[in-house]
Order: sequence, then C-alpha cells, then structure tokens
Amino acid sequence: MKKVFTWFIILALIAAGVGGVLWWRNRQAQAQNATSNILRTAQVERGQLVITVPASGNVAVKQRANLNFKMTGDVAVVAVAVGEHVKAGQELARLDTTTLERAVRQAEIALEQARLNLAMLQKPVGEGDIKLAEQAIHNAAQSLEVARISKEAAQAQANLSLRLAQEMRDKTAEAYENTIERLEKYGQPLAYAAGITAAYMEADGNVGITQLKADYQLQQIQSQWLSAYQAYRQAQQNLEKLQTGPDTERLRQAELQVEQAQLTLTQTQESLSNAILVAPFDGIIAAVNIQAGAPAPTNLPAITLLDDSQWYVEVNVDEIDIGKVAVGQPVSVTLDSSPQTPLRGTVERIAATSTNVGGVIAYKLWVLLKDTETTTILDGMTAGVLIQTDIFTDVLIVPNWAVRTDQATSETYVYRLENGAPVRTAVVAGERNDTHTIITGGLAEGDTVALVPEQRNLMEMQGPPSTGR
Repeated sequence: MKKVFTWFIILALIAAGVGGVLWWRNRQAQAQNATSNILRTAQVERGQLVITVPASGNVAVKQRANLNFKMTGDVAVVAVAVGEHVKAGQELARLDTTTLERAVRQAEIALEQARLNLAMLQKPVGEGDIKLAEQAIHNAAQSLEVARISKEAAQAQANLSLRLAQEMRDKTAEAYENTIERLEKYGQPLAYAAGITAAYMEADGNVGITQLKADYQLQQIQSQWLSAYQAYRQAQQNLEKLQTGPDTERLRQAELQVEQAQLTLTQTQESLSNAILVAPFDGIIAAVNIQAGAPAPTNLPAITLLDDSQWYVEVNVDEIDIGKVAVGQPVSVTLDSSPQTPLRGTVERIAATSTNVGGVIAYKLWVLLKDTETTTILDGMTAGVLIQTDIFTDVLIVPNWAVRTDQATSETYVYRLENGAPVRTAVVAGERNDTHTIITGGLAEGDTVALVPEQRNLMEMQGPPSTGR
C-alpha cells in the first residue's frame, strides 16, 4: 500500500512538472505573440482631465410672446413683417381707433379742467387779490348808492306825475260836473257837454296810464337796485372767501372731480391700448396672422415675437447625473446644423421639479449660449451639449482603451511596455471621461502603455498548475 502511494506522488510530481513547462512555454509564446501584435501605444502623461455630462436638446430664445388684441374689430394697420427686428414699445398693428382716440382726448380735456379748478381753489391769496376784492366792494357800493338814488328819484317822479295827472283829472271832473249842472239847469241838451266829457275821460284815462308808467319805471329801477345789491353782496362774499380760504367741503369736491376725471382718462386709454399691439421687448417677428381690412383672428396669435438677444439650449439631464450639474458650469455645445463650429455655453438655471421622459426621471436645465455671432442659430435647432462638471489638474492620465478589468478578480490593469514587451501591470484607476482615465497608482509619468489582443485558454482560466505534495 505504501509503495502504491509513493508511485502516486511520483506521478503527480511528473504531471505537475509537465504542466508547469507547458504553462511557461505558453506564456512565453503569448509574450512573443503580444510583442508582435501590439495594436497601439501611448505614453502616460501628466495633465488635466475634464469630467462632462452629455445631453441633447433644442435651441430656444430668451422669451417668446404671442400677441393678441384684447378686443374685437377690423385691423386697420399692420406695421411689421416676418423677419423684421423691432424695438420694445414699437407699434406692430392696430384696429380702427378713431372713436377711442376721440374719447381719450375728451377725457384729457375734462381732467385738465378739473385740475385747473382745483388749482384755483388751492392758489394762495395775495395782497393784490385782497385789494382787488376790496375795490370790487367799493365799486359795487357806489353802484348800489347810485341805484338807490335813482330809485328814490324815480319814486318821487312817479308820485309827482301821478299827482299831477290826478289833479288834472279832478279839475276836469269838476268842470264836467259844472257843465252838466248848467245844461240841466237851463234845459240845454247834454250834447253840448261833449267836449268837456271827452276832456274828462282823457284826464281820467291819463291817470291810469301815468300809474302804469310809474309802476313800470319803478319795477325797472327796483330791478337795477336789486342787481346792484346782489353785486355788492357777491363782492363782499368774494372778499370773505379770499380772507378765509376755500371751505373743506368745496376743496374735497374739487379733488374728487380730479380723481374721477383721471379714472375716466385711464379707462379710455386702456380701451385704446387694447386695440393696439406694441412690442413688449426687442426682438424679431416670427409670425404675422393678420391683414389690414380683415377682422382680427380669435384662434391664432395676431403676431408672434421672439427675443433673440440671448439663445439657450433646453436639455433634460438624467437624475443620475443631475447631482453633478450646477449653475455656472461651462458647457460645450454642438449644433446639428453646424457640427464643425462648437459653441461655448454656461448652465444658467436648473428646474426645481422633475419630468418623466420616456419613463426616465430627468430635470430640465437651460444653457446660455455664447459667441452666437459665429454661426447661424434658429429657434428649435437640435443641439448636443457636454456639461463640464469637474476638472482634475496635474494628474497622470492614460487613454481609456489601455485600461482593462479582469472579470474574474475585478483587478484593473494595463499592459506596460518593458524592453519592448507588454507586461500586464495592475493599476489604481480614478475618475474617467470619454477619452482618458486618471491613474493614481501602478504607473509613472513617461511609461508606455499598449493595446494588445488577449487570448484566453482553459489553463489561463484555471490559473497556473499547483504543486502537489
């Protein structure tokens, strides 16, 4: 039994020796084959590595405005065309505003009048105004005195004229009665008294006429006196107002009239502005959907205005990468329309809420473009962006194609050239971008790494043969 066991050990040692020789020869063959099959080489360099997050999106303007009239009506003027640049405040189009403009002018006049009335009430009283008011009272008093004297004179004249007419009537009546008495006494016909009768009737009628004339003259004189008295009282009141100033109620009423006039003007101006389209910002006309003489559309914007003072790219970034992105990071932008002319950009803002893009949670961000004069940029163009999220300087870097990972052991390694032959060398890898990887251990600056094809066989997968006991 012991002899059998001894032979078993001898056979195992022979098998191990044969296997080791075969493995060593295979490795030598691989090394020779690798030397002859080096596909490319690169030096380990010290430099910088830029980390980026890729994304794609579309070009957008700073702001867009779809302009519509705020009232219905026929379009009177279209002042712009597609592609035309306009300034903020520039009139773009208007409806028929003849009636509205007239209403605005009337409201302006009413406001001006109300303000003038208020200013007159608020105007400080000067010494000259007081003197003028006092002089007006003096003049009115003189006119009143003249009216009083005229009234008294007219009354006296009326009384005199009436008394004389009455005396003439009384004398004529006495003569008439004496004549009638004599005719009756002597039996003469009364017809002989016709003359005196006519004189009596005339004198009696003259009394009535004189009374009427006197009343009429007295009424006129009384009216003149009343006018003079009212002018005198008004002059006194004007002086009192100047001395005491406007009363609070009257002043408040004038202020309310100004407020009402201002409100009316504002309303008419708003109505007028509703019939006029004005550019809210500098920009370019993108669409015009109105015609002069035709009704303004209700289902389309009348005019579309784009603010092309700044251009953006709107992109969606996956939630896995959004944590690396921050406002202010530099961005490289490539337009599909001009891939040979990359543009610079900056992350300007990031949406606070997510969106679902094809089942993937993403966040929208806006990249502000720079150097936009170098190429043609239009709203809606497709663009790819690379957002620079980090940069490492003074680090060892190698091309990504040189770095490999052992699937069995997870070891990271490269093939480093030693005496012209590639030797598998374990390394410690750091951050990487699309082209290069940072190496923090295992290589030195100036080393040469190579890309060689690898051949794997059963013995390699099983590892080198173990030594039996």
